[in-house]
Amino acid sequence: MRGGQPIINLSDENQHYSQQLELIQQQIQSTQELYDNAHENYDQQHTKYSLQKERLQGQIHSLEQTLSRYLTNNQQPEPVLEPEDQTLANPTPIDHEQQRQQQIQQRELQIYQTERELEETKLTLKVLENNYTTQREYLKSSLQSLRNQYEHSYNQYNKLSVRTPVAGNIQEIFVEVGESAYPGQPLFTIQKPTETSQIQVQLTLEEYLTVFSLQHVQIETQNALGERTTYLGEIVLRSPIANEQGMYTISIESDQKLHSAFPDVNIHFS
Repeated sequence: MRGGQPIINLSDENQHYSQQLELIQQQIQSTQELYDNAHENYDQQHTKYSLQKERLQGQIHSLEQTLSRYLTNNQQPEPVLEPEDQTLANPTPIDHEQQRQQQIQQRELQIYQTERELEETKLTLKVLENNYTTQREYLKSSLQSLRNQYEHSYNQYNKLSVRTPVAGNIQEIFVEVGESAYPGQPLFTIQKPTETSQIQVQLTLEEYLTVFSLQHVQIETQNALGERTTYLGEIVLRSPIANEQGMYTISIESDQKLHSAFPDVNIHFS
């Protein structure tokens, strides 16, 4: 029997809360995936329309410079290379002033159309940012609510089980199912093994959800000479709440003594 493992269930509700914990974990995982996907999609769309906005602003600046030159210089304009202006590349005996006025009108129309496209792009960016902010806050609130539900169910689950404070072998149980017990009453005796080790591992939320349903792990050590040894370990405690760095702690226990001389320890979850 390993430390932290439930040995006496005080109610049939224990199974209910155990199933509820698994369900909430699945909901947390799916909500986290939605949050990550929303952020990735926002980044892609925001980059796309930001580049489009910069391109349009550059076009407007270039068109305004050309228009300013036409307006301030009373001279024949340079031929335009756009397809619609190819007929102007070889001037006909049309009055130069008339041609200049046509070019001015074309540039003014291009500026107007580009400015409209720019305003539509800016509006799209604003709507995109507002929608993402709303979605992000909703998903963050949902994640926090699910974590609160998980913490509550986890606490209830713990209250409905008597857990061993240390690893060891149960020698005797002094109570029966359904029997009342009072504070301080002995419930069982445990013989603690002479050689045990416990390791605490910090996991991200994704890693934590991956190993949540697992019980056994392999602990691989390597000494200074490069010699590797593998031990069987068991997850005995899982912290339901992340620390300030957003990491979740699990405790792994082994019947084998892991000496501090091991500079390299790897945990394999399977």
